[in-house]
Amino acid sequence: MCYILLTPIKNEAANLPQLKAAVLKQTMLPVVWVVTDSGSSDGSFNIAEHLFRGHEWIHVIHQRVFHGQGYADENMSAAINEGYECAKKLCADRHVDYSYVGKTDATPILQPDYFETLHKEMEKDPQLAFTCGIERLKYRGKTKEVKPFRNLSNDGYNDIRLYRKEFLDQIGGYSLTPSPDAVSMVKAANRGWKYAIVEQTYFVKPRLQGAKIGVWAGNKAKGTKLYRLGYHPILLLLLAMVNSIKFPPHYQAVPMTLGYVSSAVRRITRVDDKEVREYYGRDRLYELFYRLFGSF
Repeated sequence: MCYILLTPIKNEAANLPQLKAAVLKQTMLPVVWVVTDSGSSDGSFNIAEHLFRGHEWIHVIHQRVFHGQGYADENMSAAINEGYECAKKLCADRHVDYSYVGKTDATPILQPDYFETLHKEMEKDPQLAFTCGIERLKYRGKTKEVKPFRNLSNDGYNDIRLYRKEFLDQIGGYSLTPSPDAVSMVKAANRGWKYAIVEQTYFVKPRLQGAKIGVWAGNKAKGTKLYRLGYHPILLLLLAMVNSIKFPPHYQAVPMTLGYVSSAVRRITRVDDKEVREYYGRDRLYELFYRLFGSF
């Protein structure tokens, strides 16, 4: 069974050589790899075109549709979906079949067996919507494994994944919402799919979440995302505290909470997806309380 690979990039010129090396070293290569440039201003598109020249299965395209400033996740989803449409057309034109859709951004340092290991796990269980490996975070010269906090359900999942084509098509591709990878977990669970972290492989992220725009600003933006998703205030506080415990620097709860509260005060529009709002506004909170305290 084959897979295609999708990579959205924006101003990742410095990371593109490492990205190329990481993918070309994979023990199981994708049949098609589409890299979608989301309006880079550092020459990423031209650099990618030059780097990948000579590999007919790799295609670099420009993103066509954007959702404006302040909608970074929606723009990323749009880039992934445009890359997906391009990959589907290329596979159709070449009469190439595929069953899985891989996704990585430009920063992870992937184990050579990363996608092959995820693929093997998916082949074992047809009810798996997606899998991901273990994330290891590099910070100040030290590497730390990102583990689920106290075995909370849905915690510890990351965004370097292999999706089952059937599932991704069922939900209409990547959701045009904040935190689309988290939203895909909600949609998988609601449709009877499963998902899993595969502990036999891993990748290393050389920068902190949000570090591209600064850790403070990145976490404040995350607070805004959580408000837009419909997070209950108690759920927001729990997540903010968990993130501060799990990831350095350990003050992340402060900007995350500020981002959420300022968005509530300004009454920023929440996502137009009742399924997602109900989950984060009610169901997820019940799940956590039940898991932490038992029936009540």
